[in-house]
Amino acid sequence: MKIGLLCEGEIDLALIPALVQRIAHDRAEIKWPVRPDDVVERVGVRKGGFGQVQKAVERLCGLLDESPYNDYAFFLIVLDHQTRNTQAAIKKCIKGHSRRFVTGIAIHEVEAWWLADKRNTLEWLGLAHGPDHDHPYWSTTYRPERDQNPKRTLDELTELSPVLESTYGEGNTQLAVEFAAL
Repeated sequence: MKIGLLCEGEIDLALIPALVQRIAHDRAEIKWPVRPDDVVERVGVRKGGFGQVQKAVERLCGLLDESPYNDYAFFLIVLDHQTRNTQAAIKKCIKGHSRRFVTGIAIHEVEAWWLADKRNTLEWLGLAHGPDHDHPYWSTTYRPERDQNPKRTLDELTELSPVLESTYGEGNTQLAVEFAAL
């Protein structure tokens, strides 16, 4: 099954394929016999954030019936929550093609989805078996979808990590790739 991915940047590209694979397994009991990056392909997006996603969707809608796009099962559009105008423009563009598109809206940022996988995040950080820290991430009331700055939270957690050699900062693609490989 071939899935197209339209996303805002490299971090999304690193995380979304693994997320799609996990959702397919957990929700539909589908286990693809290949790695996520073999079934999810980035379609027409360059650096430039949500504006580039909108442009790519507009171009793609004009090409949907042409090869090579007719063999995709669907296209996944991933945007951050703050992109209301872009979301409306995309919804208008895909009208008539909506069965070929799935739109995913990350609350705040895609890093909130990463933080939601608490068990694997702590394992990856080397903090799963250590003592709890005072950081709010260990609180039973912590909710990543309510985190006002998931990038900062990941940066703080990577600073606490005894196994990582670098911190997340404002986005560290290599760390996202490492985490997605779990």
